[in-house]
Formats: sequence, structure tokens, C-alpha cells
Amino acid sequence: MMRGYSRDININNHEINLTAILSGGVTPLSDFESETFSFIKDWLHGVGSFKLHTSGSTGTSKEILLTRKQLQQSAQRTIIAFDLNGNDTAFVCLDTKYIAGKMMLVRALESNMKIVAVEPTSNPLQELSSDTSLSFAAFVPLQLREMLKYSDSTKKLNQLKAIIIGGGEVNASLQQAMQKLSCPTYATYGMTETVSHIALQLLNGKKAAKNFTTLPEIDVEVDERGCLAIRLPEFIDKIMTNDLVELVTPTSFRWLGRFDNMINSGGFKVSAEKIEKVVETIFRERMVDRSFFVCGIPDNHFGQKLILVVEGFPISGEKKILSALKQHLHPYEVPKQIFYIREFIRTNTGKINRLKNSSLLPVPGDQ
Repeated sequence: MMRGYSRDININNHEINLTAILSGGVTPLSDFESETFSFIKDWLHGVGSFKLHTSGSTGTSKEILLTRKQLQQSAQRTIIAFDLNGNDTAFVCLDTKYIAGKMMLVRALESNMKIVAVEPTSNPLQELSSDTSLSFAAFVPLQLREMLKYSDSTKKLNQLKAIIIGGGEVNASLQQAMQKLSCPTYATYGMTETVSHIALQLLNGKKAAKNFTTLPEIDVEVDERGCLAIRLPEFIDKIMTNDLVELVTPTSFRWLGRFDNMINSGGFKVSAEKIEKVVETIFRERMVDRSFFVCGIPDNHFGQKLILVVEGFPISGEKKILSALKQHLHPYEVPKQIFYIREFIRTNTGKINRLKNSSLLPVPGDQ
């Protein structure tokens, strides 16, 4: 039985009749279209639960069962936060196989927004006809960085009511680039287990924030490790995370890094993310445009040896970079060596898969 939604869908610049989707009378032309049509059909027929998979960026992907009510309550918090309604258009350009793409569909279906969907690409706005009007969109950092390179894409972004960014950390260079946007642009904190985001951080404009602020009805606390614990009204149990945070107020927090990315080198516990922020600054000053991450590898002397892993071929001036790091970091925080991987393994959202890339590094004795 069809419920609520009454609009046709625009997908890959084709208007698709809702009745055709519900009856199975439309032939999808790609995996993205197939996944999108399948979810819309299930949602409008009132399916009560959905199986989703985590991204696997910090370990093995796992299957999670979420209820319709849990998806609805998450969607309603976002709808209220951004005042979304039937006069708006949701831009769906994330993989609808995963939670971020699915929740864009749920928000549209629950608020009767028009749906404009395109295949996930690095610059999804290029896939749209010039007269397409948009109101609300979710992107991964890789997409936003690419779109901001083009004036026509930037102009299109500024027509939106709001933008949310997830699937990876927004680094300093991207945040600086997005200051050209007049459209409010928010980093999101969330995961599949929390049914998408539970907190927002405004990143641009005069009111840009330093911390994430939780959405209504969400309680957060810090456990004995310093990691965030989340209580959602639609879940019985608290959701425990491996995200190290500083709890600023009962409703706001600052993300510090991942507990599982802590490196124990010579008895000192070091945050990979803290060092990466310094590396990013030094790379930007020296016009080094490379992806990288920091990790620890087994070492007989240190237990774990702190290293910097860079994508691509060796950087010229490597010694100068290490010398600059010594000026900004404590001695035990300075990478002992730089390793190179020609091409990083990434998740479906473009995030560096630390675990899989680390497995490509030489083991002790091979160096």
C-alpha cells in the first residue's frame, strides 16, 4: 500500500513515474538506479525493517538491522533542523546502498520534498541540467572539494538552503575553500549505527562553530576511555563509539580522533589525527598536494614506530618536511620515517582505508 509520497522522481535527468516504480514497471539503467528504486518501493509499501552495511573504513564491514521507526525519527530531526518541506528539492548523489544515501531518500519521502538523484561522482552537479533547482544536499568531502574548483558548481551550491557533509573529516584546506560559499554548510557526526548524523557543526560564515552540537532528544557522554557514548530515544541501549572527544557542554563536543588510531610509541600514546593536522599544514605551506595518513608499525625498540604514509611517488624535500614537523611536534610525535603507497585503497565514500593500506606496508625485517 502506497503511503504519503505523491511526486515523480527525477533520476539521471529522467522523470520517472512513481506508479511505475511501485509496480516494478521501470527498468533501472544502473546499480544506483536499481538500489534507489528498490528502496523507494519498499519504503512506500511500508516495509518495517532494513538491512544495511557499515562502510568498513575502520574495520570489517558488518550488517545492521534498522527499523522503519528508527529511520523515520532520524529523518524527522533533520527535517526540523533545516525546515525541510514539500517546496524543497532533495539532491541525492550518494550511494543509496548505504545509510547516507538511503537517509536522503527517507528525508525526502517523509517531508514530500521532490527528489533529484544522480549517479555518485566526484562532481555530481555536472550531471544536472542547468535549470534544475535544488534545496538540500549531502556530499562527502571529496565531492565538495571537487565542486568548489568550478565557478558554475559553486554558484549552484550557493542556491541551496543547506549542505551537509559526511563520510570523512573536513580538513583545514577544505574548510578554508568552503568560505566562498554563502549557503550554510555543516559537518555531520554520525554512523550507520546511529542512523546517520546525530550532531552538526556549521563550518562557514561568521557563525562558524568549533564544536558539534547534538540534535534534539540526543544525549551524549564520555566513557572511561574518553570516547563518545550516545543515547537515542529510538534505541534501547547506549551506542558506544571509538571516537575520542572533548565534551564541551552536555549538548556539544569536539572530535579529537579515533581511539583505535592511537599509537603507543616508546610508552607514549600519540593521536594520529593530531599529527595529521600538523602534516596537513606543512604540506599546504609547501604546496604538497598529496593524500596521507599517520600510523604505527611494529618495532623492536619502540613497540610501535610512528610513520607517515603518503600516496604516490616520493616527495622531493622529504628531509625538510621531517625537520619542519620537529619544530611543531613533541619528539615522540614526530614520524620516524615516510613510506609511500602508489595508490591508496579507499572506502565507497572516498575515505582512506587505514587498515587495508597499513597491510601494504613492509613488515619488520623487510625494510
